[in-house]
Amino acid sequence: MSKEFSYWEYASYLKGIDVLIIGGGIVGMSAALHLKRKSPKARVVVVERDPFSAGASTKNAGFACFGSPTELLDDLETMSEGEVLGLVERRFRGLSYLRQLLGENEIDYQASGGVELFAPNDNDSWSNTVEKLDYLNRILFEITKSETYKVLSEIPAWKGKIRFTKGIVNVLEGAIDTGKMHRRFSDLLRSESVEFFHGMNVKSIEEVSDGVEVNWGNGYSKVSQVFVCTNAFAKQLVPSLDVRPARNQVIVTAPVEGIPDQGTFHYDKGYVYFRPIHGRILLGGFRHMDRLTESTDEFGLTDTIQHMLEAFLYEYLAPETTPIEYRWSGILGLGPDKTTIVKSVSPRIHVGVRMGGMGVAIGSEIGRELSKLWIC
Repeated sequence: MSKEFSYWEYASYLKGIDVLIIGGGIVGMSAALHLKRKSPKARVVVVERDPFSAGASTKNAGFACFGSPTELLDDLETMSEGEVLGLVERRFRGLSYLRQLLGENEIDYQASGGVELFAPNDNDSWSNTVEKLDYLNRILFEITKSETYKVLSEIPAWKGKIRFTKGIVNVLEGAIDTGKMHRRFSDLLRSESVEFFHGMNVKSIEEVSDGVEVNWGNGYSKVSQVFVCTNAFAKQLVPSLDVRPARNQVIVTAPVEGIPDQGTFHYDKGYVYFRPIHGRILLGGFRHMDRLTESTDEFGLTDTIQHMLEAFLYEYLAPETTPIEYRWSGILGLGPDKTTIVKSVSPRIHVGVRMGGMGVAIGSEIGRELSKLWIC
């Protein structure tokens, strides 16, 4: 049996929308905030199919990072120095803007540093990275205005079990509370009279002569402007976009004694990552070990990745008796390179997608850039 909108629903909710933002994550909420500030009298509405945010904004690990040394060295193999520095600058500036926009206390920002770890059998990678550390610090200085990377003299102990022997810290990275960040954004939107509809899954959009026709699945309505901020899912609405999904799986343990109070840790070019959170261990990654399966926009957990996460957890971080209390997945939006897509695909339809796994760093800045596309 079909369910259609009532007359009252059309009249009270769907009629008279000046700006419709599809996607209630970091980018969508930031775009909505800046669009409303740009045109205070406009009716700005954010729609989100999930109770919170379906993609990654409330499912990420809360790493406020902009680049580990091995990641940047790997990027320099396929990109020019200028292109890599452009990415780093955008991330660094975006993190600063996020903290300024939402407030460090409100998002529980921790200036804990970001540690890249090396196992005993990573000698070649370690030697190559240390050899080029002065070069990385020199080229990043114009962006960060300080020495970014330092070799750690001691690796933080995790229940006395961690077996990594060497590490390099990015002293300018940190961590946030992802849930508090999302709630703070939501509070800001409400305070500035931006409307937020949950459980609304837009099926298609089509520009017509006097607006954009929105197919809600159980009815149609017309709006003036549409901003697509659904990242990995954007091709469902704008098929021409070059963006592909990638799933990341995450686990969180029960409380564990003897772990650091804070910090963020990367291993294997950032494909494996973990941090302490409220006395627990959050651990995610390993999608590079099963790329074909994890190249999906379907949420879910797989035995392959879950077994890898558990093996890493119990070998390196926690006693084997430690229960795992939370498991989830999030969907990233990737492309052939690490650039984002911020553009107008037509006079009334605009997109801000393909965060490349760096949504925390660049999402709020992308939302601000996106808002400039509307000539109101």
